[in-house]
Parts: sequence; structure tokens; C-alpha cells
Amino acid sequence: MKKLLAVGAITSLLAIANLASAQVETQITDLNAEALDAYQNLDIDTATAKLQDAIGLAEQNGYVGPEVVQSYMNLGVVYAAGVGDLDQGLAAFLNAICMQPDAQLDPLLSTPDVQQVFMQAQADAQAGACPGGVPAAAPAPGPTGYPAQQQYPQQQYPQQPMGGSQALDNECPPGIKCDPTGEGGDDSPTDFARWFINAQVVMGMALVQSGMEADSRPEDAGEEIFIRELVTVTDPVTGMEVQEERIFFDDRSAWVPDADSFDDFEQADLDIPRGVTPVSTKCAADGQESGPLTLIDLSTNQFQFDTDQPSRYCVRVETPGVVTALALRLNPGYWITDTFALSLPFRLQFDAGQGTLSNMLIGLRGELMFSKMEEATGFPISWFFGVTYGQIQAKPPPKDPARPAPYVISGPFGGHTGFNFRFRIHRNFGLVLGPELDVQFPDFLINVDVGGGLEAAF
Repeated sequence: MKKLLAVGAITSLLAIANLASAQVETQITDLNAEALDAYQNLDIDTATAKLQDAIGLAEQNGYVGPEVVQSYMNLGVVYAAGVGDLDQGLAAFLNAICMQPDAQLDPLLSTPDVQQVFMQAQADAQAGACPGGVPAAAPAPGPTGYPAQQQYPQQQYPQQPMGGSQALDNECPPGIKCDPTGEGGDDSPTDFARWFINAQVVMGMALVQSGMEADSRPEDAGEEIFIRELVTVTDPVTGMEVQEERIFFDDRSAWVPDADSFDDFEQADLDIPRGVTPVSTKCAADGQESGPLTLIDLSTNQFQFDTDQPSRYCVRVETPGVVTALALRLNPGYWITDTFALSLPFRLQFDAGQGTLSNMLIGLRGELMFSKMEEATGFPISWFFGVTYGQIQAKPPPKDPARPAPYVISGPFGGHTGFNFRFRIHRNFGLVLGPELDVQFPDFLINVDVGGGLEAAF
């Protein structure tokens, strides 16, 4: 009976121990997962604390399962890549290898720097650095089939400076200089890619309204803006109604003469000759009066009309609003400091009219990065501003779609501002979204570009 009781007690104790061990294993696994999540979110302090808790929990319970090895491996990665403390990373890796000589790095967490520290730990373990001075077994063959020791010869790390740790050549996006020491020193090693170029396809949205100057003359497009009509007027001498030929401006045309030309205001019933009719207020005068001249041919006593073409035209805008146009925008530049760049933007509009630089803008731009980033991938944001020379043209829809129509001109000077929203997939490559506001003068035009594309950095 006593033997049965003893056996039962031992069995119960073993079951309790197994249950406790399983609970410890689960807790350590959970802590490892939470630490990796924090590390991926750049919360290095939380990641370090979670892994230290996992190792402490294992020591308190005498647990030596593979989860503990994984905790040391993860801690080595966090110390080496996240904190920049190579000595602590080396110690963590060494503990893992001494517990499990064939321990391997997770490829998703490995970087050249982490791998170098891990190889040093492998070499130290084989040289007898494990407790008791017993060399650890050789590591498993690497992906090439060669033993790791043969593939990666032993290297010696320099001593760490006081009060800090060795800075690593971390990958950084353009505009961000990695400084693992947190001291902001100028000698910090960096992988800072200063040159960049982005290309975006943009949708331009220009605000058009009456009174904007046309890029061309109607005769260049084969457009006839004058019409001749017979009108009935009262002869001031005889008081009789007679028919006379008059010249009018065709109000279906997309071209509008300037203010010192006759306009499309029709008052034939008042017997007001063209050229005296009240002038337009929608298209500014250029100081050169023009319009039809009414003369009398003395031999026939008939009116003779001679049309003097206007010297300036505006575009007829039936309804003020937004006109869209596609364009390509290129922006090569250089980061002068870690957060400020200069670039030379170039905008090419696919469809435009006549004039100097009618379809293009060239300029100079400053760009200020104000998103803090410490890794090569992420979402940096910058604000840019600058000046341009050239034109943005827009083509309002004509009153008669079957007839030709001009573009409005703008510029040639301009200013612009906007933001770049980047998604850095890789240190040298990413996506960019760049909304931009352009203001052209002295021929005034407001335009908004909304574009997206690719960016390369080197």
C-alpha cells in the first residue's frame, strides 16, 4: 500500500512538473513573439525587455528548451542591429550556440552586420568560450554546402567606445542619416544615398476664367471670326429704312478680341457702327485699336468695309472652372544635408498650344524632410517649394465643338509648393505621391498637379 501511495505521489509530481514546464514554454514563446513585433515596429526598448523577461523566466524555472535558445538568438539580433551594441549581441549569440551548437539565424532578421557578429560567436564557441572551456560542436553547413567556419573565417571585433556602442553601417533612405549611438556625431558610419530622381505621371487641373490670353491668332487655325450681315437701319437724312452691310464679330468663335477691338455686343438696331460699339471688359486692351472701318465709296455712294484685325485675343470661357491635362514630371536632386535637398524639377505637358516653352516648366526646388526614420523602408514625408520658368496651358472647351479653339497661356514665371509622400520599399527604390500647387504670373493661372510614380536613390 505504501508503495502504491509513493508511486502515485511521484506520478502526480511529474504531471505537475510537466504542466508547469508547458506553461513556462508557452510564456517564453509568447514573450518571443511580442518582442519580435516590438522590434519590427522599431520599439527596441520593449523588444529588449520582453526577451530579457523570457530568459529570466527560464532561469527561474530551470527550463532549458529550444525556446530559450530562440530568446538568446532574438536578443542577439536586437542588440546588434537595433541597439548597435555588438558586445551584448555577441554574448547573446554565444549563449545560444553554447546551448545549441547548430543554432541558425532567421533569414528575415539577418543583416550583414548581424551575420558578422553571429559568425564571431560561432568562432568563439568553437575556440572554447563556452562555460567549462569545452569547444562547441561545429555549426551546420550553410546554404552553399560548406561548413560555416570554412565559409566565414574568424574575425576580430574592435573594442567598443566608452559610453556607447559601435555604429553599424545601417541602410538608410535618402534624407535620413542613421546614427545608432544616438549622439548625432558627424563620424557615424552611414549608408546615406544623397542622389535621387523621381518620375511621376500627373493630372493637371487648371482654373480658367474669362479674360485669359490666347496662345494663338484665329487666322493661324483657319478660323474666320468676322461675319457680314445685312441690317435694316433708318437713314438719318430721309428717315427711310434701308439695308446696309455690317461686319460683326462671330460670338460662336473661341477667340475674343481685346478691349480696344470691336466686340460681340450687337446693337445694329441702334444704328451704332462697329468700332464705336462699347468695348469688351473681359479681355484687356493692348493699346492698339482695331476693328472694321466704315468708309463711303464716292463713285457708288455705297459703304465700303475694311477690317483691321485685332492685335490681341483672349479665349472664350463659357463657364469658369477646371480644365484637366496630363503631364510628366521629373525631379532629379541631391540631399545637401541629412534633411534638406535641392532639385531641378521638369514638367512636360503632353498636349499644349503655341509659344515659348508652351508645354514645359523648368525650375529650382528646395525640399525639407521632416519625417524621422531610422530604417531603409517606411513612409518619409517632405515639404517642397520653388520657382519655375515656362508655361502651363489649358484648353477650355469651345462654344461650338466643331470649330477650332486656342489654349490659354500662363507665366512665364511661377512658384510652386507641395508635399512628397514616399513609400520606401528598398533603400534604393520606392514609390512617391506628390500633390503640387503651381501659381503662374504675370499671365495668371492657378494649377494643381496630383501625381504618383517611382523614385530611385543612389
